[in-house]
Amino acid sequence: MEKEKSNGVESATDVEFKPTSMNGKHGAVNGKINADLNGSVVESKKNNNWKDDGDDGKTEEKEEEKPKVALTRLFRYATSLDGFLMLIGSLAAIVHGCAWPVLNIVFGELIDSFTDFAKNDTNATTSPTASSNPTQDFDDQMQLYAVIFSLIGVATVCFAYLQNSLWTLACERQIYKIRKAFFDAILYQEIAWFDVHKSGELTSRLADDMERVKEGLGDKISISLQYVAMFFAGFAIAFFKSWELTLVLLSMTPLIAIAGGFMTYVLTSFSKKEQESYAGAGSVAEEVLSCIRTVVAFGGEQKEVARYEKELHTARDLGVKKGVTTGVGMGVTMLILYGSYGLAFW
Repeated sequence: MEKEKSNGVESATDVEFKPTSMNGKHGAVNGKINADLNGSVVESKKNNNWKDDGDDGKTEEKEEEKPKVALTRLFRYATSLDGFLMLIGSLAAIVHGCAWPVLNIVFGELIDSFTDFAKNDTNATTSPTASSNPTQDFDDQMQLYAVIFSLIGVATVCFAYLQNSLWTLACERQIYKIRKAFFDAILYQEIAWFDVHKSGELTSRLADDMERVKEGLGDKISISLQYVAMFFAGFAIAFFKSWELTLVLLSMTPLIAIAGGFMTYVLTSFSKKEQESYAGAGSVAEEVLSCIRTVVAFGGEQKEVARYEKELHTARDLGVKKGVTTGVGMGVTMLILYGSYGLAFW
C-alpha cells in the first residue's frame, strides 16, 4: 500500500532517522545517540495526537514503549581515567561505610567503661581488692577513647571527601561528553525530525535530562556503596557479638526492603512524569518568547499564560504527590526501624 501523506509530509511512523555519513565522527556519535532520539518520536507523536488511518476508516494510535537504558550503559563514555577515579572513590566509600559500625563498637566500650567506673566507685569502701585509684584509671581510659574517636573522625572526613569528590569529578567529565554528543546528534538529524520535536522541548531536555543523568552517575552511586558496606559490616559485627539477637532483628529486614522498594518505584514514576511536564512548560515558554511580537499583536498574552500555567500545574501536582510519597515512605521506614529496636529490647 502506498504511504499516506498529509500536506506533503510523511506521517511520523514512516520517518526513519539514521546516522548520516557526512562525517565519520558525527556519524559515529549520531549512531550512539540516535536510538534515544528516535525513542522520543513516539512520545512526541502521542503528545501531539498523531494518528494513522486504518483500512476501515477508523483511527488508531500506535503506542510503543521506550527501551530502558541499563545503568552500565551510562558509563560508556567513561575513559580509563574516569574508571580509575570511580574505583578509588568506591574504595573510599566502602571504608567510609565500615567506619560507622567500628564507631559503634568503640562507643559501646566507652559505655562499658562508665558502667565499670560506677561499680568500682560503689564498691571502693567495701572491697579490699578494689583499685587504689579508680579515678585515675578511668581518666586514662577516657583519654584513650578520645584519641580513638579523633582518629576515626579524621579518617572519616578524608575518605568521605575522596568518595564524593572523585565520583563527582568523574561524573562531570562524562556529562561533558554526553552533552556534546547529544547536541551533535541533534544537529545532524534530518529536517523532518524537527517537525515532530519542538525546539523548546529539546533545550529543556538537554538541561533537565542531563541533570537526571548526573544524579545517576554522581555521588549517589558512592553513597549506595557506602550504605551497602555499612550494612554488611554491621551485620558481620552483630553476628560476631550476638548471633541470637542478630537473627531476631534480621526478621525485620524484609519489611524495610519492601517499604524502600515500593517508595523507590513510586518516586521514579512521579519523577519521570514531572520531568515531562517541565519539558512541556519549557517548550511553551520557548515558543512564546521566540514569537513575542506576534503574541502581543494578536492579544494572546492571557491565552499563552493559561497554557503555560496548565503545564506548571501538572508538574506542581506531581511534585506534591512525590513529596507526600517521600514523607509516607520515610515514616513507614522509621516505624519499622524503631519497631525493630523495641523487638530487640523485648
